[in-house]
Amino acid sequence: MAPPPNGLIYSPDQLALIEKPGSRMVRACPGAGKTQSIVERFIRRPGLEGDRLGVALISFTNAAITAVHERCQDYPQLLRAPNFVGTIDGFINRYIVGPIYTARRGHPPSFRDTWETTPGRVYTSTVKAGLRLRLAWFSFAADGEATLVRRRIPGELRPQTMSAVKDVMDGITAEARYKWRSLTRAGFVDCEYARHLMTGYLVDPVLAGRLQRRFAHRFGEVIIDEFQDSNDGDVALIRFLEASGISVVMVGDVDQEIYGFRQTAPGETGALAGLVEAGEPLDGNYRSTPAICKVVDSLRYGDSADTPCGPYKDEPRPVYVLKITGPAGAAKKITALAAREGFAAEQIVVLSHGGSDARRYAGAGKPLGSATTTIERLAQATAIIRDGNGKPQDRARAMALFESILRESAGGFADLHDNDFFEACRITQRQFRAGALRLAWRVSPYEATPQEFRDAIKSGIAELGWDKRFPDIAKKLRVTKDQKWKHIPAAGNPDALAYSTVHGYKGLQSPAVALVIPKARDGGIQEGVSNWDCGARHETRRVLYVGASRAEQLLVLVVHDSQHAAVTTILTRDGVLYEEA
Repeated sequence: MAPPPNGLIYSPDQLALIEKPGSRMVRACPGAGKTQSIVERFIRRPGLEGDRLGVALISFTNAAITAVHERCQDYPQLLRAPNFVGTIDGFINRYIVGPIYTARRGHPPSFRDTWETTPGRVYTSTVKAGLRLRLAWFSFAADGEATLVRRRIPGELRPQTMSAVKDVMDGITAEARYKWRSLTRAGFVDCEYARHLMTGYLVDPVLAGRLQRRFAHRFGEVIIDEFQDSNDGDVALIRFLEASGISVVMVGDVDQEIYGFRQTAPGETGALAGLVEAGEPLDGNYRSTPAICKVVDSLRYGDSADTPCGPYKDEPRPVYVLKITGPAGAAKKITALAAREGFAAEQIVVLSHGGSDARRYAGAGKPLGSATTTIERLAQATAIIRDGNGKPQDRARAMALFESILRESAGGFADLHDNDFFEACRITQRQFRAGALRLAWRVSPYEATPQEFRDAIKSGIAELGWDKRFPDIAKKLRVTKDQKWKHIPAAGNPDALAYSTVHGYKGLQSPAVALVIPKARDGGIQEGVSNWDCGARHETRRVLYVGASRAEQLLVLVVHDSQHAAVTTILTRDGVLYEEA
């Protein structure tokens, strides 16, 4: 067994989560040591000592997964079968959808996180002349019934797109349904469709019986991290695992139930109430200062309160409110304030509901616009692949997009299932990935013209001996004479601060956090102020709650002038120690 981290002493409540065998649901406040505790439970296997059954640690964020890998780096056997460490999607695909789908259809599914990385993901509508749509903008029911989801459309394209589809919505959704069915028949499965398939499998008496026996022989316990993010399909899976006789341990913070980003209805985790016994709650905050704990309490819906008990429990530092009129100069003001408090720029992260706001207030400039042509999309993907400072998941997504565009130029093979595609092209998946990487590194797209970039890709395909396999590449990457890039990344600002959406920072923490509350408008984080003020239970309020609770020592509320009076009134009302910056 891996030894405990150096110097780490667990509290009685944490030890209860770590050591007590059997199923339980544990509610944990921000900074309560949840991740360390569930990782330690995964390693110690209470109640399963000497048993050959595995333990699965399933998380909705990468924080716990990363922590397990770090703790077990000297004990790699803990990360191998019969154990499992990964996301809920990975668990569903590996143990439920993948095996059953393969047995029924004779070939494995081609899993995709999103339709954005499949052939035909962007198309010109036949219903409305000149209208370009993306399959990822739609949500699909189990039978393919399509719904255009407004918030999935990029902001700069949203007004024009919604206006164009207003009078032809039935035709637009029917067209999307047809394309979805073509992809699913070809073996492509995204996360949403995988949930639909799983739901059907779990209610089939024969399949359900087989799965229950398989799980009971594989796992002795399943630990669910951030269980509050479960949608209805996830809830059904958790109930199924518990009914299979497996110990189910759920840990999370119901006040961090940000359901909208997973297309989940509010309150679905309530369906898990009473499934297993309640464990001792983790309500000691080891992360934040008293003032930060106080503003987190204020933002929380409900009466529970955090008790600061970590290394910063005696720090008198207030929460700061920085009034601004827009993103211009905001990063410099945040940096200067942090410096006065003894924090370096590298210790600051700027958080906001929207990635565009987070980026601009961090001083990183205007985000890259949404590409509308294949050459622009390929250039953007190439730039991300070549960016050594980019996030691994962003580079992986860009690589999938690059490969998808390449596949679309493969004549009649574009829509084939992965295995059939590689067989038809007479190459292996590894050879295809290696060749695609060589193409991506031929030329930096924005240091060349669109024509030069196109020619480099085309000649690279010829050098690989793939020109007959991908005969439509020139047609796919069509450019006009003297064409220029429509979207060019802004030059990097060396003084820009780190930034993220609140969703993207779940499970993480930082010494200094600047939480942006931008100008009041319909939708988004700014609505959270009104819901915070009136005590309403709403996702926009929870976004603020999650963002503020990421801070360890310094929290700066970067508030637009239009929201400033409301925010300071709430802070005063709720007894939060704050100062105007």
